[in-house]
Amino acid sequence: MEKTMGGIRIEHLEDFSQVCPRQCLIQVLSRHQVGDIGLQTAEWKVENNDPDGSPRTLSARTVHVFRRQPDGSWRYLVDNAFPFG
Repeated sequence: MEKTMGGIRIEHLEDFSQVCPRQCLIQVLSRHQVGDIGLQTAEWKVENNDPDGSPRTLSARTVHVFRRQPDGSWRYLVDNAFPFG
């Protein structure tokens, strides 16, 4: 997986995949940058179990907005995991 978006590191997506009990799938749909603002959209799906042991699946499209800092690093402005509901 590409780890930058015009310099924006997206390692958090890989970190998220490592903590899921069964399976996490993350697909980046788009990345855009205008000046010091970055936008990323993605689809994610997590498969795990309910407390009673029955399987469940959670999924959504996410929107991330970043701002470049004076030192060149990027910080989240918006991390919206459930933008449509």
